[in-house]
Amino acid sequence: MIIGIINMQRVSFMRPVFKEEEFKRMVMSVSLMIGDHEILYEPLEALDSASRLIPGLQAELIPSANHMLNSDQAELINARILQFLKDD
Repeated sequence: MIIGIINMQRVSFMRPVFKEEEFKRMVMSVSLMIGDHEILYEPLEALDSASRLIPGLQAELIPSANHMLNSDQAELINARILQFLKDD
């Protein structure tokens, strides 16, 4: 398994679900949180791309978190989600 995780950074198996034009037309509030130790994709590039494509996006890089940021930083993520829902 460790070999698979190490090699995942070299292989892109992520496929876009939405086209760029669809992201640009989003009218609902969107919150995106990505862990700074994400291994499936480059976190800063993902945040930058999403910020350019999604109008009004609330984007945040979560410290000391990987792909499972809701368990790595549960209190922080819960607080961000509750605040996002309250503000919306």
